[in-house]
Amino acid sequence: MHDGILRSQVPTPKALGRSP
Repeated sequence: MHDGILRSQVPTPKALGRSP
């Protein structure tokens, strides 16, 4: 159920790429 939240918190390659 919290899979979506966990994925949001986990630093994914896409998130790292968007981060400065």
